[in-house]
Amino acid sequence: MDVVELLRPVYAGRRVLLACGPVQSKSALVAGLRSLGAADCLVVGSMGTGPVPDAEHLLVDVRPATLMDEFRRWERIAADPPAEVAAAVDRFAPDLVLTNGVESSTTFAGRPVFGSRPPAWTALEDKVTVDALWDAAGVPRAEAETAPLGGTAAWSAHRRLDAGAGTVWAGDARDGWHGGGELVRRVRSRAEAERVAADLGTRCDQVRVMPFLDGLPCSIHGFVTADAVAALRPVEIIVLRSSQGFRYCGVATTWDPAPGDREAMRAAARRVGSLLREEVGYRGCFTVDGVMTADGFRPTELNPRVGAGLKYVPVALPELPFGLLQAAAVGDGVSVDAGELERAILPAADRSRVRGCHTLVPDRHVVAEETYQDGGCSLTLGPGTIGAMVRITTVDSPPDGEPFAPTAVKALALADRRWALGLGPLTAAPLVRG
Repeated sequence: MDVVELLRPVYAGRRVLLACGPVQSKSALVAGLRSLGAADCLVVGSMGTGPVPDAEHLLVDVRPATLMDEFRRWERIAADPPAEVAAAVDRFAPDLVLTNGVESSTTFAGRPVFGSRPPAWTALEDKVTVDALWDAAGVPRAEAETAPLGGTAAWSAHRRLDAGAGTVWAGDARDGWHGGGELVRRVRSRAEAERVAADLGTRCDQVRVMPFLDGLPCSIHGFVTADAVAALRPVEIIVLRSSQGFRYCGVATTWDPAPGDREAMRAAARRVGSLLREEVGYRGCFTVDGVMTADGFRPTELNPRVGAGLKYVPVALPELPFGLLQAAAVGDGVSVDAGELERAILPAADRSRVRGCHTLVPDRHVVAEETYQDGGCSLTLGPGTIGAMVRITTVDSPPDGEPFAPTAVKALALADRRWALGLGPLTAAPLVRG
């Protein structure tokens, strides 16, 4: 398939502004834009870890308190940019503006955002309404209840649904969409329920209560075209467990579910994507996150956007400007053949596995990167959007087919000893289904 020729008319000769998030996260986009003949690029973002893009860039001191606070601050900057940002954008005079594709902003410094998602798509991310979507799409799910945070309704739902390992509470989108597990909590006792209700009650009115699902956190992705859905490959979501709850550490693609489970997940993605197209005219990427339980894959949330798990695509297939395809699919109506997209991505992703992870350390602030090598493991400590970022890559562990989380536990323990990060003991979720 020649996606490049489909995209070249969209981007060739254009001056493109890339805004929001760390400047380092735009390196692949800048390279893709240059390969498509873009006239010039300007990056407006915060400082992160990794190589900076080959383009003029302006650093903005965002300093968010949490992951979602970062998105909210960028939305405020988009609506009311600081004087130096507004001046830089006016001077650059972009033809196109690209952001992360997840913010709710439709303009940046008064200019329309190319490929921004409509409000009806963003609304699909509400954690307390998603069960109706699973049912409509015919995707098997765990039992769940929605309950108000005031009073005892949520605790009563917990008592009905707790199968012995507690429940998981996910907050609604009263104050806007949220991700990264920021408003997700595990509850195992009345005291925990009271603390969680008080915590989430500052940002939510309701929670979805569902049994804690033991098994491997994972995700399946789809790409909706005009008449079909490309179903991509499952990925492992590295969610480690600690005494404080959960620690999100990115995604990896070393794990392979059983062939039947892989195809069941892909079939679920096709059904969900078809429903999204029919109901809200959806186009482009989406993710279905969940857990591979002893009974098979059970979904927990929908991300109607590019998810972190899709970062394996440019690793496996660097010649495919996937992020630019996403923006063009939403912003310009560019449509690819779903079957060709599958045939291009799936074999490449199965050959080129992502062996790595990262985590944020909010209470640690660094200004320069430091790298430490230990055998086949490379650890980097550098600036992050929230405090510091720890990035870990490995050469040959684990082998293809096996989960990456146990390797992540060992590597992060090494990083904790090296830099005194205060991560504490971490454990991997069990593989309960072959």
